[in-house]
Amino acid sequence: MKSPDEMLSLRLENSFQKDKYLQNDDDSWVLSLSDLMSLLLIFFLVWTTLKISELKKQEAVPAGGPLSQMSFSPNPEALEGLKDTLLEFSPSNTADGSIVIVLEEDISFDPGSARLSEEGKLVLERIAKKLKTGTHYRIRVLGHTDSQPVSSAGTWTSNFDLSIHRAASAASRLIACGIPPGRIMCQGFGDLYPARDKDKIKDKRFNRRVELVIEPS
Repeated sequence: MKSPDEMLSLRLENSFQKDKYLQNDDDSWVLSLSDLMSLLLIFFLVWTTLKISELKKQEAVPAGGPLSQMSFSPNPEALEGLKDTLLEFSPSNTADGSIVIVLEEDISFDPGSARLSEEGKLVLERIAKKLKTGTHYRIRVLGHTDSQPVSSAGTWTSNFDLSIHRAASAASRLIACGIPPGRIMCQGFGDLYPARDKDKIKDKRFNRRVELVIEPS
């Protein structure tokens, strides 16, 4: 039979071996987690490199489809000569070489309406006929109103609502007259960008308008 001293020594040795085993087990777990994190980091780096390469290829080769027509590289020379064909519509030029044609309300729409007048339809038909002679352009159709609030009992919820519907009506007419839909974008600004003083009654009629901004592409 073992003495008390021997039994105590044996217990201490077993306890030491158990602690050593647990310590080795913990270290093994930490090592596995470290390996996993390293693999994830390598995967992320490889994925990022491939993604950057893919994006560079997409930038180098424009994708097809209607949306690509709205992201041409600017080419101011593309509109040379086109303005001369539009002189009857009193076009103006912007700093970037775009052509702007203003359709005032009194010849395009009835007050408070987004339906084109017969005169407005004819004007847009003539403009479309001229534009079909060019190819490297896109058109932004911008709707504007004056600052007079719309009637609460009317069709429109706000001046923004009215302005975008007027822009859409003009754009639809251009498309019906042969302008490719992919070249056209509509925007409504309400009374945000008045052409003249929005507080003067005599100037309000100039603020109610649709602008055709013909941009080089």
